[in-house]
Amino acid sequence: MFSVIIPLFNKSNYILRTIESVQKQSFQDWEIIVIDDGSTDDGYEKILSLNSKRITLLKKENTGVSASRNLGISKAQFPYIAFLDADDYWHEDYLKLMKKGIELIPNTLIWASSFTKELTGVNVSTKDFEKIDNYFQKDFRNTLFFTSSVIMKKKFFENHPGFKSHLKRGEDLDVWFRAICLGGNLAYCKSSPVYYERGDSTGATKTSFPLKASLLSHILRDDYLLSHEIEPSQYEKFENFKNKFVYLNLIKYASNPENNKEITNILNQITKKNYWVDLVYKLPYKFLILILNNKRGSRLLNRYISYNLKISIF
Repeated sequence: MFSVIIPLFNKSNYILRTIESVQKQSFQDWEIIVIDDGSTDDGYEKILSLNSKRITLLKKENTGVSASRNLGISKAQFPYIAFLDADDYWHEDYLKLMKKGIELIPNTLIWASSFTKELTGVNVSTKDFEKIDNYFQKDFRNTLFFTSSVIMKKKFFENHPGFKSHLKRGEDLDVWFRAICLGGNLAYCKSSPVYYERGDSTGATKTSFPLKASLLSHILRDDYLLSHEIEPSQYEKFENFKNKFVYLNLIKYASNPENNKEITNILNQITKKNYWVDLVYKLPYKFLILILNNKRGSRLLNRYISYNLKISIF
């Protein structure tokens, strides 16, 4: 039923734990596809030593996580794709829970659960799946789920672009957003059966990429999603969401002067302006840097932006 896609790049310290969390699943209809993206450690050899017929191990030159996931999807034998990063892991009932979600809400393209960053927080509670028709109104900060807590229909990738290799930040969000736009809803469970590992200093979220390689530089473009690719009920919701999404996340790039020109370009693409948030981006650059380089100041600034976007009528 599930093809579990695991991109691997220098995660030797975690990969066996991750694979074991799949092998111990109470629901056993799965295959694992690991794509080694040119690792320089011994992670590949560790998987090879498992000698498991249920694990397909691929190796390629280092071309990034998007290309790795796309390769894995192309080799998948099952109709449902489960994503799992090489340093995260699942509760033993994760796939059982997701199977239940698919049975309860079959008419969507994407199922997701909540997650935890605490070792003691991994659990499968009595919380059930709900169909979220207003995802783009529910949380423009996109904190509901992450890559390792997502299941998607393989047919989405057969009919639409997969993970975009030119995106180095937000390549996963790009896929989720497009799937929700096309499917019209999200199947979501508030249970937290997935552990998100924060301890790896080589993690993608801790790597600096230029703003032009971010989803923020593409999501506002006219050709990002054509109107006929969006479920009619989602069109206006997504238009409002992407403006707020950009306003909120663009600020983290403002501390690098190399991004100034691109930030201005992106802000000019916002169709529905927020006066109070625009004031932040108009602050003198040196003053803005002082705020962003101070933990408390940066936190307060983000709260200010988030609050004004939350109360604004877009």
